[in-house]
Amino acid sequence: MNSTNIPLFDDKLNREKTYWLEKFAGEPRAAGIPLDRKRPAVFNHERSSVTIQIDRETEARLRKVCGDKEALMFTMLVTVLKICLHKYTGETDIIIGTAIHERFAAVAALNKVLALRDEVRPDKTVKQLLQDVKGTVSEAYANQKYPFERLVKLLKVENSSNRAPLINVVAILDTPNNKENVRHLMSDATLVCSLGSSPVVCTIEYNPELFESETIETFGRHLQTILRAVLSDADAEVSQLQLLSGAERQQLLVEFNETQQEYRQDETICRLFEEQVEQTPDHIAVTLGKRHVTYQELNVRANRLAHKLRQEGIKAGALAGICLEHSLETLVAILGVLKAGGAYVPLDPRHPQAKLASVLADAGCTVVLTQQSLLNVLPDNDTKVICLDSDWEMIARESAENPAFAVSAGDVAYVIYTSGSTGQPKGVAINHSSLVNYTQWASQVYVQNDTLAFPLYSSLAFDLTVTSIFTPLITGNRIIVYRQEGRDSALFDILRDNQVGVLKLTPSHLALIKDDDHSGSRIKRLIVGGEAFETETARQVHESFGGAVEILNEYGPTEATVGCMLHKYDPESDRRAFVPIGKPAANTQIYILDENLKPVAENVLGELYISGAGLAAGYLNREELTRERFIANPFGDGEKMYRSGDVARWLTGGEIEFIGRRDEQVKFHGCRVELNEIRSALNKHAHVRDSVVTLHRDAGGNDALVAYYVARQKVEPEQLREHLSEYILHETIPNFFVHIKRLPLTLNGKLNHAALPALEDIKGQSRDKYVAPQTEVEEIVAGIWATLLGVPQVGRYDNFFQLGGHSLLATQVVSRVRKLLQVELTVRSLFEHPTVNQLSTHIETETLGRNGLGEHIPPISRTNGEVGLAPLSFAQQRLWFIDQLVPGSTFYNVSSAVRLQGRLDISALERTISEVGNLSRARIRVS
Repeated sequence: MNSTNIPLFDDKLNREKTYWLEKFAGEPRAAGIPLDRKRPAVFNHERSSVTIQIDRETEARLRKVCGDKEALMFTMLVTVLKICLHKYTGETDIIIGTAIHERFAAVAALNKVLALRDEVRPDKTVKQLLQDVKGTVSEAYANQKYPFERLVKLLKVENSSNRAPLINVVAILDTPNNKENVRHLMSDATLVCSLGSSPVVCTIEYNPELFESETIETFGRHLQTILRAVLSDADAEVSQLQLLSGAERQQLLVEFNETQQEYRQDETICRLFEEQVEQTPDHIAVTLGKRHVTYQELNVRANRLAHKLRQEGIKAGALAGICLEHSLETLVAILGVLKAGGAYVPLDPRHPQAKLASVLADAGCTVVLTQQSLLNVLPDNDTKVICLDSDWEMIARESAENPAFAVSAGDVAYVIYTSGSTGQPKGVAINHSSLVNYTQWASQVYVQNDTLAFPLYSSLAFDLTVTSIFTPLITGNRIIVYRQEGRDSALFDILRDNQVGVLKLTPSHLALIKDDDHSGSRIKRLIVGGEAFETETARQVHESFGGAVEILNEYGPTEATVGCMLHKYDPESDRRAFVPIGKPAANTQIYILDENLKPVAENVLGELYISGAGLAAGYLNREELTRERFIANPFGDGEKMYRSGDVARWLTGGEIEFIGRRDEQVKFHGCRVELNEIRSALNKHAHVRDSVVTLHRDAGGNDALVAYYVARQKVEPEQLREHLSEYILHETIPNFFVHIKRLPLTLNGKLNHAALPALEDIKGQSRDKYVAPQTEVEEIVAGIWATLLGVPQVGRYDNFFQLGGHSLLATQVVSRVRKLLQVELTVRSLFEHPTVNQLSTHIETETLGRNGLGEHIPPISRTNGEVGLAPLSFAQQRLWFIDQLVPGSTFYNVSSAVRLQGRLDISALERTISEVGNLSRARIRVS
């Protein structure tokens, strides 16, 4: 009999249904051992095992406490298992599975298991928790006839092909029936308890696709540690039970943190630069296009600006804003502010004016350094504005000598503003001593006595740029400035130019280039940071560089001066789902602690805390927040440690793995995003009553920001998008806006995330009725989007971001439009004109001019395997490039009839075919 045909109308089954619905009210989630590898798409029933031999003394105590009753002994072991899962994950809602007592005719494996749910609170005593678990087990068996499959459907828990619903871990007694009942359940691990004879033996059977054997062996050791503690003191609270031995505690707190290293802690970063100028005055310091500036020339220009800034009141403690497009003057501005004694505050000219105004008001900048073309970007206020282009003649009259130092190592060097959960950005203040410690460490690990060029291509508002500016300037190396609109669009230019030796970027950016051939690249080191780094991406990138590049995974929040941990990717030994974030950097101590600030054991999830020389001075003008996040270090005398909000765990050998965020802050394609900041900005709209913003990941691993909103009156998504653009970065505007009647809540009044519309449903509903592109440019744009987004067709009113687009894919749109139409397009323009129709109109009116496409690219089409002239429209010809070319080396015969204004530019055509068609190499033979 199939489980769906079991009669459910008698009173007993209705009572059982009521019991299970009450027991699983709220948002039940499966508890499990943190995985070492990504869960495969399809479950593999292969099993490995680790045996846990209970020692004689512990066994004797177990039998005595339980009165040698097998059922009670099993309940004790289930309690121990739940405590371990609580310790490993930090979760209090712990669900595990066990086998039913009876065997029904139902075939479904789901109906042969019971789900045991208990609240494992830290303040519960062992005795209380044991009674809770005992009651749960007893009640579950009393209500075991109600099919678990039915419960799953009532709870609307999504079934999956790679895991069991609600249950990741199972515990059973070692009997043939029990093993058979759970054999087909797609669980991660099963604790099999053999209690009938002495000695007591437990076996953990686990999925080797998910776990390293060392992880399960460690978990088994921790089970025994908790069992001994539970048997020793039944009145102890769960929070008092420790997994760590004394030796392990010493290793995690002391040995792994022995990172002491000499550095110039009493010097400022500008003094280190001046020393480098004395050593290499004629070396090129900065390059922009064909312009080169030597160290001596850069120093002189910075000195002149510094003297001018001192006249304007810049001194130690004073802040100066820098709002510039990337240029040679960007380096002059930074060094000039530091030499004057002040601290620089980056102001990205692409940020909304409201955000710039907020930063300027909070920082109280004495001066803002900018350029004439950006005056309209800056908000109106009383701050002194100096334009480094139009005012340079006046600045050039100042002294060229190094100004006398008016700043010390303890003074602030820069303030970078990061997202705030209330919508108010917070300024992170970094002292010179912290910056010197980082740059000297970075010089050792990233330069290594090599002669290398670093690219400056990212916004100064990201501390990613700190590595690319100060590391070369204190080692005599060169900075190459890219005048693109941010890091995304410049990335392809950097790779094409092939001049830099070190490139710092996010994993999301690596994903854009992993399929290309970089075997001839000059890049020796890739520094990766900003978000979790998948090992598969690292492998693909490493291979794309022919194995000739070092990939260094750097971890560090802005509050810890750029980077405080590092791991060098090893294709032979790195087998986990994600590349570890490594070991502490020089003069840095790392702690992974529980909610009581107690160190957690190996493989156990905890919050990551940072201490040492790299810590920020705190948050500017936010003393309360500074005290909240920079707390006393209980393991260091008088030191502070920063509470990162990141969840991590120790791996064997002192490496650390990043797991995710504990709060509402997420990383979205490398950007640090406060979901509550977006919500706060969204709720400022007059027609929005309430909202919630979530980060979704689809089956393909693609991230999307989704805003669910309750409206006072009708408001369109485009209106909300336009509203948000005034408050937050374009890159962090949600992909989807979903109108709902009310925010769904659980029985205890919390937001019920499971009841929000799923991402796949949102994607299906978000598209307008298909309307075919109507102009040649619209056909080209639609074709590009269809290829990049992997959708069969794109209509003229389809929204790029509602189809799954994001800032990284937007850079590829820009690149392909440039190649196909030979026009310059910015990433920002795609955010401002997100539909095919809007972007095409923008291209035609603002970029190409009102005369249309013209003769930009020679007309190419395919005829009988040849490439030649054919009566196709321009758009059809361009779309053929996109849709028909496939990866690989392809040779085409090109008819001599093909001409571009009377001639054929073979090289240009080869490049176009290669880049538009995603080919590793295209060659054209003319006959």
